Amino acid sequence: MIRPAIVFLVLFATLAAPQLLADDLRDEIVLKNGKKLQGRILVETADKIQLLTGTKKKWIDKKTIRDFQSIRGALQKVVQKYIGLRENTKEELLS
Repeated sequence: MIRPAIVFLVLFATLAAPQLLADDLRDEIVLKNGKKLQGRILVETADKIQLLTGTKKKWIDKKTIRDFQSIRGALQKVVQKYIGLRENTKEELLS
């Protein structure tokens, strides 16, 4: 017998999860003209970035970008730092 809680979780994951991803505005791009764009950076190449805002994907030329911050970039820095540690000392982890 299928429990109602399991049915609810499956329905939630199927119906609500895509909308939650579309509303994820953790990454930010600041253009040279001062305009700020928020969404999720999906792809970064040498000359452009793909940003998901809502349900739309938009390519932005890096020549028009002043600065950008992404969760993926921040996590990569943390992982690189962790991999580079010789010992897991408190001082190294907090530096």
